[in-house]
Amino acid sequence: MSNCIEPWKACEIAEAVGGRIVCGNGDAIIRGVTTDSRSIPPKSIFFALKGEIHDAHLFVPHVINEGAIAAIVDRSLPVPHFVTLIQVEDTTRALGDFALAYRKKFSVQIAGVTGSSGKTSVKNFLAGISRRRYRTVSTTGNLNNHIGVPLTLFNLKSKTEKAVIEMGMSVRGEIARLCEIAAPSLGIITSVGPCHLETLGSIDEIINAKSELTEYLNLKDGVIILPSDSAHFDELRSRAKCRVVSAGTREDSDVRITELNSDGFAPASFVFRGIPVCLKLPGRHMALNAALAAAAALEMGIDSLDIVEGLGSVFPETGRALAHKLDGVTLVDDAYNSNPLSLSAGISMLSDEEAERRILVMSDMLELGKESNEEHAKIGRLISEKKIDVLIYRGEKTSITAEESKNVKKIECRDNDEMAEIILKTMRQGDVILVKASHGMRLDEVVRKVIDRKISSTRAQVISMRK
Repeated sequence: MSNCIEPWKACEIAEAVGGRIVCGNGDAIIRGVTTDSRSIPPKSIFFALKGEIHDAHLFVPHVINEGAIAAIVDRSLPVPHFVTLIQVEDTTRALGDFALAYRKKFSVQIAGVTGSSGKTSVKNFLAGISRRRYRTVSTTGNLNNHIGVPLTLFNLKSKTEKAVIEMGMSVRGEIARLCEIAAPSLGIITSVGPCHLETLGSIDEIINAKSELTEYLNLKDGVIILPSDSAHFDELRSRAKCRVVSAGTREDSDVRITELNSDGFAPASFVFRGIPVCLKLPGRHMALNAALAAAAALEMGIDSLDIVEGLGSVFPETGRALAHKLDGVTLVDDAYNSNPLSLSAGISMLSDEEAERRILVMSDMLELGKESNEEHAKIGRLISEKKIDVLIYRGEKTSITAEESKNVKKIECRDNDEMAEIILKTMRQGDVILVKASHGMRLDEVVRKVIDRKISSTRAQVISMRK
């Protein structure tokens, strides 16, 4: 990703990242930042990041040819004399350090959003609300880690008033580092559930990791928004020495929504401060996400009417409960990611649908560690309790789900190609199909193939009829 930034001298960047200029001109004016050798803004500085597979130092000659005038590196490299080379110990750390220094140049209120699930939805709701009143920057796509958060902060400009930053994590210390970089004064913890158990090991450790946001706000006299409906609310609240605002359906919530109505994959609705709210997204969990965003928006000084209009302006994204109508079949693409919390919510919504048949298409939930077998078994038991007619599945762990699922027709697939073919052969008018799995299982490919085939088939039928 690349960004155009407010002008900085190369020597100022070197100071911010604790590096030394080993080549070139320290007075060079930098107007762009990039980590992507395929996208080079004019007069930009390239951060040569090292990953498990690729080392971007190999691309430094290319980015210079494409117009970069400086680079952050961890070793000496042969470059033209006019290129400013800043050497550091860790280029990824330097990216965060420069983002921190860049962020400090702006008087902007930043809200940080983390949680086991619901982060992106809450971020989208809050950003949608904030944009009605303020010039707002927010996380795009999946840029919520130690690389994505700095790149998002480089979108700040002198006229920016608010920013909504999504903060993901997989190990302890990540949220703390993201808070150090972004310096939020307002935080939201959306939920706590069995995610990243492979690296964290237990729910208690997940709470500890998510509460790094609270611990940062404790030191900065900030405000933390917590989900009052969560089974872990009391434990989350006990970590807070800063001001806590609770949001949800409980009567004792500081910000309460009432008359919540969610019916299958139909848009959820509720009442907020006496005003009816109609979302464009389905599910009780989505209404609770909206409540968290509303509570944060109140802390940002936004009035109730703007909040209601902002909540209603947010549309579903590809892979996140986006419904496609295909010749009398409803295909719900929720394939971007999956965990026990979000999959359980999706199964409940599917069960609530008035449909000819309710078809669940799923694959493995990843990063669950030693709890993976039991979490997949729990999903199978939930399927048995709900009105699910057909289970189409693939994956070693999802086979455990299938074994636990009773009173449902089960079809196992070898790979995604076969899964797409089986869906196409199985689906019929009146069906509702939910597709959900962890992103690494790539069921987005299945959704795309099914949609493309159905569209091609429909076009072929139309052409045939015209003949």
